[in-house]
Amino acid sequence: MNTKLLDLYIAHFILSRKPRSYNIKGAPYKIGQKVKILDNPNNDETFDRKFANKIGEMMHFEYDGGCGQSFPRDPMIGVRLANGKRDEFWKEELELVS
Repeated sequence: MNTKLLDLYIAHFILSRKPRSYNIKGAPYKIGQKVKILDNPNNDETFDRKFANKIGEMMHFEYDGGCGQSFPRDPMIGVRLANGKRDEFWKEELELVS
């Protein structure tokens, strides 16, 4: 297992997560905004391509997962698609939809 996958495993299964479903001053988006998920602009091997180019709603900020997040400007951002599927993305992986 490489380091990135080990970090991902630790973040998702060991560290406690505390999603915040409210707006946070200084965060890159606001709860409820529509965003487009870009096609892996960070070339992240853990990126799930089934989300690429889909539109979803911003649901929460996550700062405690152990993936290098920083408060308030660089959280993992929880997005829910119309079909109910959810995942978290970095701000660089999202684009605001007007």
